[in-house]
Formats: sequence, C-alpha cells, structure tokens
Amino acid sequence: MLRNRLYYRLKPFIPQSLRTAVRRRFAVRLLDRIGSVWPIAPGSERRPEGWPGWPENKKFALVLTHDVESAVGLRNCRKLMQLEMEAGFRSSFNFVPEGDYRVPPELREELAQNGFEVGIHDLRHDGRLFVSRRKFKQSAARINDYLREWKAEGFRSGFMLRELDWLHDLDIQYDASTFDTDPFEPQPEGHHTIFPFWVPHPNLASSIQHAASSASRAGYVELPYTLPQDSTLFLLLGEQTHDVWLNKLDWIAKHGGMALLDTHPDYMDFGSAPHSNKTRYSSSIYKTFLAEVRSRYGNAYWNALPRNVAAYVKQKQSATNANGGSRLERAMAVNGSNDAHAIRSRTGSDKLTPPTKPLRLAARVVMLVENYFPQDTRVRNEALLLRSAGCDVTVVCYRKPGQSRQETVDGVNVHRISRFELFRKTPSGERSRLSLFWLRFRSLVGYLVEYFYFTIACFIHCARIFVRSGFDVIHAHNPPDTLFLVALPFKLLGKRFVFDHHDLCPELYQSRYSAEPGIYTALLRAFEWCSLKLADVTIATNESYKQIEIGRGGLQPDRIFIVRNGPSDEQMESKSPSERLRRLNKTILCYVGSLNPQDGVDYLLRALNRLQNDLQRHDFYCVIIGDGDSLPDLRCLAGQLRLNGCIEFTGFIPDRELLENLAAADICVDPDPSSPLNNVSTWIKVMEYMAHRKPIVSFDLKETRFSAQDAAIFVPPNDELAFARAIMLLMDDPELRRKLGARGRERVQNDLQWSVTGRNLLAAYQALCTDPSRDKRVGSRASGFRAKD
Repeated sequence: MLRNRLYYRLKPFIPQSLRTAVRRRFAVRLLDRIGSVWPIAPGSERRPEGWPGWPENKKFALVLTHDVESAVGLRNCRKLMQLEMEAGFRSSFNFVPEGDYRVPPELREELAQNGFEVGIHDLRHDGRLFVSRRKFKQSAARINDYLREWKAEGFRSGFMLRELDWLHDLDIQYDASTFDTDPFEPQPEGHHTIFPFWVPHPNLASSIQHAASSASRAGYVELPYTLPQDSTLFLLLGEQTHDVWLNKLDWIAKHGGMALLDTHPDYMDFGSAPHSNKTRYSSSIYKTFLAEVRSRYGNAYWNALPRNVAAYVKQKQSATNANGGSRLERAMAVNGSNDAHAIRSRTGSDKLTPPTKPLRLAARVVMLVENYFPQDTRVRNEALLLRSAGCDVTVVCYRKPGQSRQETVDGVNVHRISRFELFRKTPSGERSRLSLFWLRFRSLVGYLVEYFYFTIACFIHCARIFVRSGFDVIHAHNPPDTLFLVALPFKLLGKRFVFDHHDLCPELYQSRYSAEPGIYTALLRAFEWCSLKLADVTIATNESYKQIEIGRGGLQPDRIFIVRNGPSDEQMESKSPSERLRRLNKTILCYVGSLNPQDGVDYLLRALNRLQNDLQRHDFYCVIIGDGDSLPDLRCLAGQLRLNGCIEFTGFIPDRELLENLAAADICVDPDPSSPLNNVSTWIKVMEYMAHRKPIVSFDLKETRFSAQDAAIFVPPNDELAFARAIMLLMDDPELRRKLGARGRERVQNDLQWSVTGRNLLAAYQALCTDPSRDKRVGSRASGFRAKD
C-alpha cells in the first residue's frame, strides 16, 4: 500500500516517541469499533477438516515467540531466556539479520543448547521487504543465506507485512507473519483461524511427502499468532495486566487451537518497575502470565517450538494420507500431486437474520450498477426482494443492444445508459515488459474515462429521478468505486447511501493484470475508502470482505451486513436436460460464469488439454456458458490446444437454455485461480452448481471452500494437472458424483439459497430506516423512508 511505503520511508526520521503517540491515539479510537472481531474473531475457532488434534491428546498448543528488533532487545535476550527456563518454557527468538545490531554466534549457540529456536525476522526490518517482486527476490537470496548459516527453519516479516505467495522463494518450513485477527496492524486483514494451515506453491502440487524435503518448492506451514502482541496491549492500549492474554488463551484452550504469542524483549523492562509505561512494560507481567498458564492447565497443553508445530502438521497429515485419505488424495498421491496439503483454514460463518414476520418497507431506492439488468443475478435478486418488501425500486444500468432505454421489469423501473468503451483492456498472449506497461497504461486511462463517464451519467439520471419523483436511498453496486460521487450531493439533502461491495477493486486490478501494488491500486483504495466512509450501510458478500472493510475503512461492524450470493427460487428449479448434449454419449462438463482474465477459464482449457493428452481421456465434452472480455482469446487458445472437437463456447444464452445445459452436466467446474481477488471472493456459480446437484471441481480457495464445503473436490490452486485428475476421478465414479451433488443441494437449501441469505439485505434496510442517529434533513424532496409494521 502506498501509505505504508511512504510511512516506512519517513520512519527513520520520526522520533519513536512521536510514532508511538500517534499510533496510540489511532489505536484507542479504533478500539471502540472492533469489539466484535478483536481480540476474538467469531468463527476462527472452527477446526479445519481432518484436524487430528495435538500430540498425546494435549488440549491445546502454546507457542512462544520473540521478535528482536533492536540492540536493546538483543541485550535482553539472555534475561528473557533465563526467565522462561526458570518457568519451565521454551520459545523461539527471531533476529533481524541486517538490522541495526549484529547477532553473536555465541548467543545463537547458547539458545540452541538450551532448547530454544532461532528464526529469521525480516531482512533489515525497514518495512520495505515487499516493495516490489524484483527486490523481494534479491532479498530472498540474502535471507536464504542466513537461514542456512543460522540453521533456521522459520521466518517472520517485519510489521507483519506479507505477500504469502512470494514467501515460496524462501527455504523455510514455516512462516509466522499472519494472525487470526489484529486490526491494529498496517496490513490488517486476518486469516480468521486459530489453527496452523498450509500455503501451497501456486504453481506446483503440494505433496506433503515432497514438502518434507523441499518446503520452498511445495509450500510451507503458516503459523498465525493468536494472542495479541505485547506492543499492542501495553504500549498502544495501555493495559496494565495480562488479563487479555489469559481470557483469549482460555477461549483458545476451550476450542483446542494454537495459542501463539509474539512478544518483544525490546519493550520489556527487567528492572523492578511493576507496571508498564509508554515505552516499556514490566517483564513481571509476562512472568506471571506464564505462571498462570502452568497453574491453570498443568500438563494439558503442548509447549512447542514453531518448528515442532510445522513438522507435526506435515507429518500427521502425511500419515493420514497414507492410511485412509480420500480417494482423490490417494489417487493424486500416486501421481505425485497430493491435494491433502496439510491442515487448512476455514472462515467462520456469517450470522443470518432469523426469519420473522415479513418486513414492509416504504422506501424509494435507486440502484446503480455498471452491468446489464436483469442479467446481473445479484442485482436482480436484491431489486426484486426490496420490491417485494414494499420498496419502489429503480435501477440505472448499462444498455445491451436491443434493450429499451427505459422499461419496467417485474415491477422494477429500469433506466439504461449506452455503453462506452475507450480501449480494449484484456491482456494479450504477449507478456513483454513493454506490452505489459502499455496494457496497464491503456487500462488506467480507459478505466478512469469509462468510470467517470458512467458516474456522470448516473448522476444525471439520479438528478432527473429526484426532480420528477424523488428517492430516499442511493444503492451503489461496485465497481466502479467512484459512485460515491453521485451520492455525495444527495447525502447533503438527507438521502441515504448504501455501498454494495461486490469486488475489491485494487485486488481486481492486481489479479486481472498481474500487477504489483502501486499508484493505481493506491488510487483505487482511495476511491474504496471514500465509498466506505460515506456509506450509511455497507453490504459485504462474505466474512473476508467484512474484515477488509473494517480494516481498510475503519468501519464499525454493525454498519456492515453480509449478504451472500445465492440462487433464487427460480434458479433452484430443475429443468429437463438438453437432449442435444445427452445424445453425445459423453461425460458433460459445464462452466457457467464470466469470461474475463481473472476468471481462470484459460486454466480450465489447459487442464482439459492435460486430460486429453496426458491422461488420454477423450470421452468428455465441455460446455462453457457466458461472455466477457476474454472470449475471443479463449476461442483462439482452444484452437491452439486442439480442443475444438470437445469444447463449446455458447456466449450469453437465455436462462431456459442455460438451465437445460446445466441439467445435462455430469460435472461442473470452477477454475478461478488463486489471486488477491479470488482468494477472498464468493462466486454465485458455485451455489448454482450445488442447487442443481452437480459435483464440483475447484481450486482450493478460502471462500470457495466455505461455500462448497464437502460438495466439491478441491485441488491445489492453479495446478492444472491436478484439476484434470480430479475431473477424471469424477468421470469414473458416478456414485461419488451423486454423493457430492446431494450434499451440495442440501447445503444450498439450508444455508445458501437467496431466500435465506437475502434476509440480511432486509435487515440492512431495516437498520437504515431505524437508525436513531440519522435525523431527517430538509431537502427539495422530503424523505419518506420508514419501516411499516
């Protein structure tokens, strides 16, 4: 993030006391808004699938780590080591190899001889490790030298800044740069789990057996810290006791998780002062915490070094695979591409508003969406639901050829804008530096012009509607994130603004163009921040988005409502299968969705090529339903891969034909690759597949796993051969297809169909019209927004 880069460039010139004072002020203000996600994030206690428990049936794991950031901390290392030895504990000390101090070999040897671990903490601890991919590769070579010299197995970055995919350049067994929840960090997005998890290499299969000998190639274990850092508690928030640690530890112990603590000898006062001050805290707080842990839990916990936890995770999962893992895991292990890549994190579920008597709203809502209506499923579902609840809904959207400029669709007023595209912005096959620079520059100019064209057009339409009939709420569906500019003048007249956060635009840009964070992503984050700050209510599509909105926008959790994508009642109905496809007498594969660079259909085509050529399977036919910027390039790629006889691109087709093709499918696919956007996004196509009882093959992404759970076969992200093998496995096992399909249908019916997930949209609008802090302002059109009994 540009803000972080600027801060760490200026940091050496700012006195520490001033930096701490400013951080303390922001931390205290933030504390009032994060009570629902810190220090405990609901849902992070869920045990990962296949979790084997801790060694010797221990109740939980306790992992102690220390980051040594300065010469002061270095001088305190022996005192801290002695304190822990006297208390009966062992820990890991992480040193900065090229910081403002040098680590004596004698200290490292003394720590090792006494049963402690030595790890690497960043390279220079200057906040610039991840400034660019090229510079990180250069730093990684230096870090690997220190890993070998120090016989270290683990790494933690400075300030918990991280790019987990980049860390595969390091020869490590584990990383400890993440956390379950910590909104005080400069990169505040947590992983919402109190268990270790595996980070597979994005381009290679993540075999545990392979990982044992080459972690950097196959992946590594991620150990999130789960107890608040000492600097946060005592220096920023001014805590005087260890109560927060103990309360969180009790909660972790109850759920059998990993209590990983990160403290800093730099901030510990080993003198006689019993309390903390603004720059130090008494080591007696830490000492009494350890004594309390031993007193409360005796031998019920496993005090493990980080390297021991990493080794246990890999060893235990490897044994599980060898002695009865799933059929897919065994099949892939034989071919050297095991999908049982250790213990995975799963996010918590979002709380749904319980069903109550039907809510009636009296609101005039204008929805803005840079897409087609009613083709956009999410916008259509939301508009019809609000209409059924008594709202007067108008949608301002783009116009497809042949559509009317203004009409009424199922009671929803639709105003359409002619589409304008300045440049074609899809990546070509050429990937030279010059072509990528030109593509990104052209895309930057193109998007800015097109977004502001749409924004201005939306403002003109809203002004007309305001004059003619009035409205109470502007409900903006992003992208673009510039639509807050439309809402701003109407907010001054007392109107409400709902920001429906479909996509993370900075991550979308990075994923679409394989770009690193820079000026454009900083600009996109600025637009996103303005949208979040201006909104009276924010709609998130999942828990990951909610946590990002809290961290990046500083929103209070009660202003964010999770409204998941889900199939409507109409989409839940089964149709007769397409006779045309059935007559082919082949296994029918089906993809339904957008065809844009970030959607991964090129991965699907290459996987089908591997299925056909490497696995010698020709008894399949794949129907790809949808349209997008990449469709011409995908047709060309299919021809290059010689798939034209076994693949079909339908483009946009009527809903009835789509459902008939879906009904004829034997297997459905979700090839969204791992990327900054896809890792945290939810795709409605997954729920549509499940609604029609279709087994799914997907790359193993966090939110996709939450949605599909045991209705899908998950393979390592971006592994095309593993994707092909998973398809082959389902082709040969009709009973497994039936079981996965039945589980998916049950999950959608109970939890994920629109009639269930849409309740939170009505709850958001009810909160919007009953918020006592919102007084009615005077405008040329008086607001009549209220809830009806």
